[in-house]
Amino acid sequence: MMTQAGSLAAFLQFTVVLCIAISAILVIARGSAMLQNTAARPAWVASVFAAMGMLTLDVIIPLDALNAALGGRNLWNLIQALAATCAFWFFYRSIRLLAFGVGTRQLSSWFLVASLTLQATAFALIAEPEGDPTTFVADHITDPACYAYLMIYIASVALLAGASLWAVRAKIRSIFVLFFIGYALITAAAISHLFYLTLAFLQGAPPPFVEQLRQAFYVMFVPGVAVLCVGFGTVFIQSRRKTAQPIWRVRAFRAEALMRKTNGLPLSVASNLRAATSPEPRAHAYANATAIYDALLDENAILTQRERRLIEAINSDLLVHLGVADELASLSEVMT
Repeated sequence: MMTQAGSLAAFLQFTVVLCIAISAILVIARGSAMLQNTAARPAWVASVFAAMGMLTLDVIIPLDALNAALGGRNLWNLIQALAATCAFWFFYRSIRLLAFGVGTRQLSSWFLVASLTLQATAFALIAEPEGDPTTFVADHITDPACYAYLMIYIASVALLAGASLWAVRAKIRSIFVLFFIGYALITAAAISHLFYLTLAFLQGAPPPFVEQLRQAFYVMFVPGVAVLCVGFGTVFIQSRRKTAQPIWRVRAFRAEALMRKTNGLPLSVASNLRAATSPEPRAHAYANATAIYDALLDENAILTQRERRLIEAINSDLLVHLGVADELASLSEVMT
């Protein structure tokens, strides 16, 4: 029977795999959009660094093998810290764009440069960083250089997560709820880890309490990252759905065929496909609906019940788009 600790470890491992999978999917799926749209680049770059950082968590790639491949000096930990800092920096920039649009004031890029430089410098000063990678922090935390390195790293994450949380505080609706929850968990996790690092460095607390603080970080941090990944994944799906407009592409396809039928034009597979693949399928459907109405008036054509429902759906949406649907409904209530 799995113990409570074993269940927690299994949950965290599953969550890490989920985060890596979502990040990898976003990296691949956002590739073309990133090249065409500068506003999409921060989220894409953040996904790259998020996946890179998560791959150092001894879940998919064995930590011993990774450490050995990097020379056995626990450089994996520095890579994890630098990748995580970059990921949260670009996630911060992306969330600012989502919340406020282009042109809003953000933290200076010098913050990222300074943080990465200080982390790398402090890590380089750690005396004899070799050793068991699974106990690297516990073995070296009393080294002032290691303590400084980890404090700079976690403090940077706390500041970036806190700044992102502050950015979405007034927009807690729809998808921003996920970002608020994710950043709240990560901010709390980072703050708790700052206490853990300090207590471990000073050795001023009983080991069980210090260990509980260490575990609290992962319990909040990993699910927080997962919530962010789901949030950014949802934003991507919504943007793609808006571009794809599957319902309107079907309607445009059907309206094109009906327009040609009511106007006595020969059916054309090519024209129907052009309607379905139009950059603006809704506008294409509107235009065809108007042409169908003109044909009904001029030619006295008759529509089937299914064809009539198609035209009604198109024109109902047009009225809503024009903002007159509510007015017509009010007039209808007054007149009846």
